[in-house]
Amino acid sequence: MKKGKILMTLAIVFFLTEVFNLLFIKNEYAKMFINDIGLVLLSFMVVAIWLLAYNLIDKRFGGERKVWIFLGIAFALRFLGELIWAFYEIFLKIEIPNLSIADIAWTLSYIFVLISFRYKMKYTYIENKKSVVYLMLAICTALAGVYLYLDFLNIVRNPAVINISENILNQSYVVFDIYIIGLILAINLPLIRGYNKVMKSCFVMAFAFISFGIFDYLYTVGVREGTYISGSFIDLFYYWAYLLAAYSVFLRYKLMNTITLSVPKENYHQDVKKPSKRRRK
Repeated sequence: MKKGKILMTLAIVFFLTEVFNLLFIKNEYAKMFINDIGLVLLSFMVVAIWLLAYNLIDKRFGGERKVWIFLGIAFALRFLGELIWAFYEIFLKIEIPNLSIADIAWTLSYIFVLISFRYKMKYTYIENKKSVVYLMLAICTALAGVYLYLDFLNIVRNPAVINISENILNQSYVVFDIYIIGLILAINLPLIRGYNKVMKSCFVMAFAFISFGIFDYLYTVGVREGTYISGSFIDLFYYWAYLLAAYSVFLRYKLMNTITLSVPKENYHQDVKKPSKRRRK
């Protein structure tokens, strides 16, 4: 438990440092340096706490382990993206190009999040699950379609102003967010009445990805209109999303650690009985 508390405390410190940097640091290079290093450390805290939590999930719970494996890979890819971005800006001192390795890492992270939540949906009991899934897919597809259509109209009206490749990349993140948030709502909303400590972690993670989604949308609009600069207030959504993700995995680690400590190791598997070899008469 002590390791988890230390890592969570560090995550809060890095978050507050990012907020202080955003509000009070005026020097552009110093602000960029603190911002990039802070995001690397903040995203790493999520991965580190995730690793502690994952190691406490019993091997009997194969479905839960799958959910956490893919979620862990997703956050590891986010950490890799932040690391590459910081390397370009701090050490190479150049603006990272479109469709860079960092973008590949972030794109893959969205895919692994979708895979993780797909398994979460599979192993979670929800009444009329198929109907809920089909309804969610229909709504998300409709929203994504309308959003992309409106963006296409904007490109037609201002073809010389918009960087097409950059816009396609940024819009893909927003579309991923639409489906991720749809999956999150489909999983969590039917379970609100059964709220417990396990669900608390799930709800916090849901708000983390909603925050990522809000940032992606505002960032895309800002870049398209030429109003976004690093250190904008919309970056608070990004920092907040990482902090919520860290807190979510910390809650799960805390819960699993409590369960593990409350059951002696020698009795931890005694409730699993081997099937009888005798035939029924």
